[in-house]
Amino acid sequence: MRIVTIFSIEEEHGVPFMTMELIEGQSLDTALTGEGLPLPRFFDVGVALADALSAAHRKGIVHRDVKPANVMVTAEGVVKVLDFGLAREGDAQECDVESETRLALTQAGVIVGTVPYMSPEQIEARPVDHRSDIFSLGVVLYEMATGARPFEGSSAPAVMSSILRDAPRPITAVRADVPDGVWQLVARCLEKAPGDRVQTADDIHVGLKALRRAWESGAAGARVTPAPAVGRTLSSDLRVAVLPFTSRGGSEAEALADGLTDDITAGLTRFDYLRVV
Repeated sequence: MRIVTIFSIEEEHGVPFMTMELIEGQSLDTALTGEGLPLPRFFDVGVALADALSAAHRKGIVHRDVKPANVMVTAEGVVKVLDFGLAREGDAQECDVESETRLALTQAGVIVGTVPYMSPEQIEARPVDHRSDIFSLGVVLYEMATGARPFEGSSAPAVMSSILRDAPRPITAVRADVPDGVWQLVARCLEKAPGDRVQTADDIHVGLKALRRAWESGAAGARVTPAPAVGRTLSSDLRVAVLPFTSRGGSEAEALADGLTDDITAGLTRFDYLRVV
C-alpha cells in the first residue's frame, strides 16, 4: 500500500487523535539534492507516487497538498504518501483554507495548499478536483529530476505569479541524462488549464512505467525527428491515445496485454512531435 495506514480515530479527555502506522525512513524533501535523484530512484519514487494518487482519486479523494515533505521513503525503498489533512472527498471542492504557512483551517477565502506546489486553480481559490493533484505531482517530479522547482520567486506572491504565468525551463535543458519523454510527460502535468493536463494519475503511472522500461532498454533517450512529408507541417500539439489492451485469457494473457500497452506507449513517446495521452 502506497498510502499511510490509519488504524483508528479516537478521543481521549475531549482531545481527538488518530493512530497510524509508524514509518521509519526519511521524507522525500530531505533526500532531494541540487542535482535531483538518480534516474533509477526517480522512476521508483515517481511510479509509486502516481500509483498512490491514483488509488486516492479512484476513491474520490483529492489530496490538495502533494509535496516532497508529505512523502516518506523507508530504508527498504518503500514510498508512502502522508498527510491527507487537507484532502476533500468529491470531484470539486471550494478552496477555503491555508496558505504556505497554514493559516486557520476555518478561515473562508484563504488559499489551500503549500505555495510552491499549488495548482493555478488553488492559487485563484477556484474549485479543484483531482487534476490539481496532477499539477502538484508534476512540480514534485520536476524537482525530483532537477533538484529545483519549476516555479520560483523571492516571495510567496512572486511564486504564485510564476505558477500562473511562467513556462518552466525544460528538464532536458537542466539535466542532459533525463529522457525526452520524461519532460514531455511532466510538461503536460504542468499545463495551466486543468483540461490541458494529463487527466489521471493512472495515466502518469502507466507513462512512467513505460518510460522506465524504454530507458532501461536504451530507447527512451533517443531523439527521433523525422522529416515532415511534402506539403505537411508536423505539429508539436499532435496527440495520440494508446488505449489499454484487454484479454479474455488468464493472468499470463493479462500481463501480456499490459506489456503491449506499455511498450507501444514507450515507443510513441520517442517522437518529439507526438503528445501521448
